[in-house]
Amino acid sequence: AAAAAAAAALPCPRPEAAAFKESLGLHPGFFDSEYDRCYCPHCYPPDFHDTIVEDGPTEYVVPRGWVRFGLKTPPQAAVHEIFDKWSVSFHGVKSVAVLKGVLDIGGLLKPGDRLPDGSLLQSTKCNGEQASGFFTSPTIRYAGLKFYAEPQPWRDDTMRASMALQFRQQPDSVLRKHAETMGFTETWPQHLGLACPHVNLKEIEWESDINQRAIPYGLLVRVWPTGADPDAEVYKSPRDLRDGGAAMPARKRAADMPAQQDGKRCRGDEW
Repeated sequence: AAAAAAAAALPCPRPEAAAFKESLGLHPGFFDSEYDRCYCPHCYPPDFHDTIVEDGPTEYVVPRGWVRFGLKTPPQAAVHEIFDKWSVSFHGVKSVAVLKGVLDIGGLLKPGDRLPDGSLLQSTKCNGEQASGFFTSPTIRYAGLKFYAEPQPWRDDTMRASMALQFRQQPDSVLRKHAETMGFTETWPQHLGLACPHVNLKEIEWESDINQRAIPYGLLVRVWPTGADPDAEVYKSPRDLRDGGAAMPARKRAADMPAQQDGKRCRGDEW
């Protein structure tokens, strides 16, 4: 409640998020401003629905606190009727180079793919393993953790921004849905249930390996002044670097998670 009140007291982040997006030097041909949305408390009030149902085959969580910049979709989007038949999912973006790679090919990259700068994408977020696929989530509150959506310094280091992508993902392309792999259960047992109250925590990670079956349709941006993130508690994890020390050691996937909590529901995110 305190975090929500603090966020509501801040001005709408859309101008700052747009300034950050412009600073990335992305080609305007990637974007479709008709589908821009701001999910701050001013533009998407607290009494609006927290989750979306009947907008695709599975429920997803509204990305409160983020600004979405609409992306143009390829012809396959209309052919496969993705806005009716595919699920919404989110993926945190760790760097500008990765973002440019995703936009360039029109889908998520897998470890071993070559980025536009010539470097190979390494699997750095999978417990030290080189995963063969990619991971998404039905909630931005997990995909947008700073461990995944690494904060980017800008404005001469006076501001920070996290990036994520919003997808339509073919349900049959998801190989497995499983619990978190960040160490919340052992370290902060109640934290994830409070931060992500509207999802089944045993299915918070979706594992897939078919790039073409996850089509991005929105770039999500969250901005805050350096050292003054009003949602710092929401987007922290046990594996973040703390006090200059090492990240928490990787662990195996958890089996026992807090029970799912119900959220508000509605029929689509167009208001």
